[in-house]
Amino acid sequence: MSRARGLVVLALVLFGVLHVGVHRRVRALADDGVRELEGSALPELRVRDATTGEVAGLASRIGRGPVTIVNFWATWCQPCILELPELERWHRDRDVPVVSIHVGDPGALRSFLAERRLAFPVFEGDAEAIAPSISLSRLPMTIYVGPDRDILGVHAGALDDRQASRIERWLER
Repeated sequence: MSRARGLVVLALVLFGVLHVGVHRRVRALADDGVRELEGSALPELRVRDATTGEVAGLASRIGRGPVTIVNFWATWCQPCILELPELERWHRDRDVPVVSIHVGDPGALRSFLAERRLAFPVFEGDAEAIAPSISLSRLPMTIYVGPDRDILGVHAGALDDRQASRIERWLER
């Protein structure tokens, strides 16, 4: 029985190592696709204003300041919800334009917005239509766009101190 238990433990360890390795490789491939966007022009994406229902091009929502934060999120994504206050602080305290694009269930978004007002505009986007043009592979995803609509930077995952430093550097230009 001891030998069988040893083989099971070995199999579990090997599975864990392989799983971590595959996960890291898949994540690296997704990050490579995201990084390729930097320096390119923001693709023209069609989004629907969550308040008015008006459909417009994303490029028309980009501010004239040194950087606009374009954030892709969904109500089911806990890291997305947790970073909303940080986005609101950038918008409210530093006057950084924030464009929020929800790529989840529109009904869930309406319920969410009925309970919570955000300080910046919220749009609805079709994840399947958006994903190929911006390498949307996980949420949250943030694209930093310059006034000329060129992509300054991209971050897949929750905002952190490193991202705050990047935003500060763009604002100082």
